[in-house]
Amino acid sequence: MLPQLNAAGLARTTRKTMERLAPFSQMRLLSSSSDSEAPPSGAALITSKITSKILAYIQLLDSSMLAGQIAFHLASEGLVLSTSHQEQDEWEVDSEGTIERMQAKAEQGLEEAQKVERVMRDVRQEFYKIAASTKDNTTIVLLPPDPAHPPTLRKALKDIGTDLVANLNLLSEFSQRASESAAWWLWVRDDLVSTNSELLSSAAQWATIKNEWQEYYNIINSVHCRFPDLLSSSRLAWQSVAVKTRDASPLASAAASSRTLSAGPHAPKVTRRPSVELKTLFRRLIPGQSHEKETRVDERGEVQSRRNGHMPKFLVDGFRQLGCHGCIII
Repeated sequence: MLPQLNAAGLARTTRKTMERLAPFSQMRLLSSSSDSEAPPSGAALITSKITSKILAYIQLLDSSMLAGQIAFHLASEGLVLSTSHQEQDEWEVDSEGTIERMQAKAEQGLEEAQKVERVMRDVRQEFYKIAASTKDNTTIVLLPPDPAHPPTLRKALKDIGTDLVANLNLLSEFSQRASESAAWWLWVRDDLVSTNSELLSSAAQWATIKNEWQEYYNIINSVHCRFPDLLSSSRLAWQSVAVKTRDASPLASAAASSRTLSAGPHAPKVTRRPSVELKTLFRRLIPGQSHEKETRVDERGEVQSRRNGHMPKFLVDGFRQLGCHGCIII
């Protein structure tokens, strides 16, 4: 059974963690006009190490959001594939190519999720190391109040370490949710490569998964807007497949559904084929399409039979003209 994953909870924790860490990634030393007021020589190195470490954790957040995009894209393809199996009289799908593509996506999503899980295990230890290296209470650094503004908030270097440690509970929560995400991906990957897959033919499960990751995007989309340069990989990936759907009206939901199902250039190949009714029309109008004898009643009420002959030229021309519009192909 598919493991439970609170995608909305993961999104909220991811968003909050990003908002807490982003200012530290833009931290810089307060410049001085005199040598006597210049910061200690080691302060620049410590500041550089802190910003590099914070940027590395932000890249993990980016990877986590990228894994969410892959999950959404995967669910979109799975929904099309499973729905096509339920409507075999109407649709033909490149099932083999689609399944292989879905398996590759699941492997990619698992790799991203496991990378996040692996590094986040040590976050508590790493932040305590940062705090231990920031004992200087005289060196002043500047942080931006918001990414749209320059660094203007003054803080002692020692307070930077204290502030980071104060966020450890939040980071631990994100680490826990990252582990749950990795477990979810592992199950999905294993199921899709199984010869007895539970997901592949389950349109209901794919629809639920897709809706959950759409809600995930609705929540984390705000940090993509606020920190576009820091989250470029996941931001561009999500923009290629998703639409923010806060409007709950039927019209908005329908529009969002049509856009989110267009999952990029590698979506399942779906072709329309004649329905049962259209096939019946062929047999009635086009002689030669069936080897069965036709029966008719003449003017005297006697039943006569004849074999199908050739289709009249005006019908051929007419159907070919319709075929140009994608309706009937002869």
